[in-house]
Amino acid sequence: MEKNYLIGNKKAVMRTIMGKKIRMLKSVILFFHTIALLTVSYAQAEESKPEEILNDWSAFNCYTVSAAIEMLAFKNGEKLSKVSRDKGRFYIQMSETNPDNFEVTYFAGFPLKTASQVIVKIDNNKKFLLYSHPEPQNSGEKSYAWSHPKDDEDLIKALKKGSEAIIESNSHTGKVIKDTFALSGFTAAFNFMKNRCK
Repeated sequence: MEKNYLIGNKKAVMRTIMGKKIRMLKSVILFFHTIALLTVSYAQAEESKPEEILNDWSAFNCYTVSAAIEMLAFKNGEKLSKVSRDKGRFYIQMSETNPDNFEVTYFAGFPLKTASQVIVKIDNNKKFLLYSHPEPQNSGEKSYAWSHPKDDEDLIKALKKGSEAIIESNSHTGKVIKDTFALSGFTAAFNFMKNRCK
């Protein structure tokens, strides 16, 4: 009787845990599918002209972007002399639904390892995490990583105070990629974007 009771409760607990995990996974996937829609506007923006260029950052109507000033690749600890990829870019976009919210996105320029963490180090001091898509549906979604919404505010504050950001990621082929971004002009570009996007 007691054994059956314990087994029954264990099964009930496992159903509850699995149910929570499934709901969480669905929420994460929905979040990534929603945020991945930004890739279309980013791709289109590459063909448009920035409204303002502030040192290393280009400011557009509702977002600002910077291209990597250095791109390094490693395989099994060895530095690679050449890698086929697009230039890495770092985006900060203002939310269209809430002017107090901002979204941080990294375009790697190559397919990232699925469901992997991307490390952002600012001045080799502060560290933040971005996340690649857990279930990418196309090549565009494979190349992007996003911050968790709860980290956006602190990450942007750190970018304003910093001078350099290094983004380290893993490719789908096992390479380690390190892109360096200069933060000169970030605060001015961020404020310009914030004032224009209304």
